[in-house]
Amino acid sequence: MGSYGNNGKINLEELNENLKKNIEGLTYQGNSISDTNKIKNLPEIVIVDGYKVKIWESGDVTLEGENSQKPPVYEVAVPGEKVEGEKNKIYTKNGTAVIPVGFVIVPGLDDVEEGLVISDNIEDTEENINAKVAKGNQFVWIPVTDETKYERNTTYYDINVSTSSNDDTGYLPEGIINEEQAVRNVKGFYISRYEAGKEGTKLVSKKEANVWDNISQEEAKSAAKTMFQDNNHVKSALLSGTQWDMTMSFITRTPLRKDGLGINDYDVTKDHSSRHIGDNVAKAGNNEADKVCNIYDLEGNAWEFVAEKNTYERNLPVNGRGGFYINFDGRGASARLDDTGNAETAASFRLVLYVI
Repeated sequence: MGSYGNNGKINLEELNENLKKNIEGLTYQGNSISDTNKIKNLPEIVIVDGYKVKIWESGDVTLEGENSQKPPVYEVAVPGEKVEGEKNKIYTKNGTAVIPVGFVIVPGLDDVEEGLVISDNIEDTEENINAKVAKGNQFVWIPVTDETKYERNTTYYDINVSTSSNDDTGYLPEGIINEEQAVRNVKGFYISRYEAGKEGTKLVSKKEANVWDNISQEEAKSAAKTMFQDNNHVKSALLSGTQWDMTMSFITRTPLRKDGLGINDYDVTKDHSSRHIGDNVAKAGNNEADKVCNIYDLEGNAWEFVAEKNTYERNLPVNGRGGFYINFDGRGASARLDDTGNAETAASFRLVLYVI
């Protein structure tokens, strides 16, 4: 997937570079791929660990002799057009994203590098989102390339976390066995554009929704799985601590802030006076200053439970992430805060969508 060009087709120059860089021992026409020995047309066969592997124009790969039929070509999603049928589509604009069946790329918000936005309602546009009349649940693609390490950043603030990659339990949705593998299968994941909202008893990710606060971490794990639970193409869950940090890595165009409190984190709003400060949690997406890569409320509204255990013995058992409206020390988007995990009015949560 890292070799697709902006036209949705395999870019041979990028393909040769990726094969040369990422697959040890691969040979082509008896030699390793180099500037003088490289693939010029597709389909073509390369040798990997003694196996003949055919690379098709579509980007599919098959073992030679095991599949005599040409595999289907990946279809390219079009902004504003809902993906229908049985197969997800891809979209390439300054990166590659997988667009799941049942969703639409919001027109005008289709740049992977800037934060590609999808919705489950075809009527959603950038204009009606800004006008606060959007109807769908919205999510932002976080790309995870083959070169990207999938791990926590344990340097933020002074809270210790387990050295295991994912030490929390009970947060993965049905059908997802391994968090990292599920993400790497499609080279990314979707993060809810807004803090978890509530319409009656229904979980939503919508601008101007009432933020679902006063919920415990265990309750958040259960609630997060209810959105799209009958969907065969996506599954929702509570965002993990690793996924929060991968999101922070994605938004690193904002600078690190260091202050006298010893906090080392990403500060989204930069000017602390511009974040939402008040007596309570505001509605989702209320503050435009707290938007980065089209993601809202990473700091300055509620702080958010994630699936992340805190193992430092003198601290509390789970972690929340980000800044929040109380702003007692101005924590930024990436900061950790240890907590009991009990329900409280300052705490909410955020979703991840695993694409299947």
